[in-house]
Amino acid sequence: MKYRKKPVVIEAYQTDKEIVIHTLEGDMKANVGDFIITGVNGEQYACKPDIFCKTYEPVRNTEFDRIKGMSVKEMAELYVDFITQQKCVLSELERTSATVIDVVRRDLFLQAVAWLESEVQENDRRQTALRRIIQTSL
Repeated sequence: MKYRKKPVVIEAYQTDKEIVIHTLEGDMKANVGDFIITGVNGEQYACKPDIFCKTYEPVRNTEFDRIKGMSVKEMAELYVDFITQQKCVLSELERTSATVIDVVRRDLFLQAVAWLESEVQENDRRQTALRRIIQTSL
């Protein structure tokens, strides 16, 4: 079975000197150029640059970084914008749902009409057959 790493943002820096870091597995020597990664639980470990570049990419302009530097007023404005966007999304979802429901209702109605028409035709055929039987038996 194959697995994919979850998209988790980590802190890391590239060391410019040999250092010893304390990892969950014990002390580890990091060479010049290695990346020192701080994991999601605060643990640290070293990673060779080629592996790091294959596994991670820089995160720029994250929402967290943007919010971190905001004043209370800016945060309040952001919150109002967010709520407004959510209301617009919900409103659009309601319209879309209503449209889907209308389409389903129309489709079910058309199916019911087609079924009734086929039943009427079948009933007409039965009545015609009965008339013939009655006429031939007289």
